[in-house]
Amino acid sequence: MNISIQYKEAITCFNLRKSIRDQVILSWKADGYTAKEVKLKLLAPFNSILREQLEIEEKNRTNVCLWPILHELILDELKKNGSVLYYQQENQTTSLNLLQHYYQLTISDNMWLEQVCNYGSFCFGIDAKYDFNNDWAPIHALVVEDCRNWSTPIGFASSNKKNIYTIRLAVEAIKANTPCQNASCKHPYEYITLPNNKGFKCI
Repeated sequence: MNISIQYKEAITCFNLRKSIRDQVILSWKADGYTAKEVKLKLLAPFNSILREQLEIEEKNRTNVCLWPILHELILDELKKNGSVLYYQQENQTTSLNLLQHYYQLTISDNMWLEQVCNYGSFCFGIDAKYDFNNDWAPIHALVVEDCRNWSTPIGFASSNKKNIYTIRLAVEAIKANTPCQNASCKHPYEYITLPNNKGFKCI
């Protein structure tokens, strides 16, 4: 799945093919790379930019994807590909104690979700990184432990706050879209609008 982003002097493509996901896992496990090092290793060669230049941009936090661009990406690309499990724009007029108050984006794909069936029956892990964007918005990685005791991804979530509400939204989105174990099932899905008209979810 190739996702193009159009803005000047910035990263122009995120490549999420299966071979790239394999490279993420290998870089993380075999090379001992951190999440930031994996990100720089993958983005540089696929965006006609030197890794050194990408490191400078990352350090100076320039040319980082803005929220309006992300919104367009979600609607124009990710939703069409079925990658979005849950998307909600924040509603600051609501109480901090309500799920509807927070921005939330949860993404995954069939291959990742199948890992939940294989290895995530009892539990899975979740952790957040804050250095992928100018706003220091947390990016949550949801993982399970495979048969070799390695962490394997099952989804990613972005929000404007790390708390019990945004974590709950991410976990519930994964649980609601975990495929059944019927080999003949095509796992159909559809998107429905959220009750507050601030987004949509996959069911």
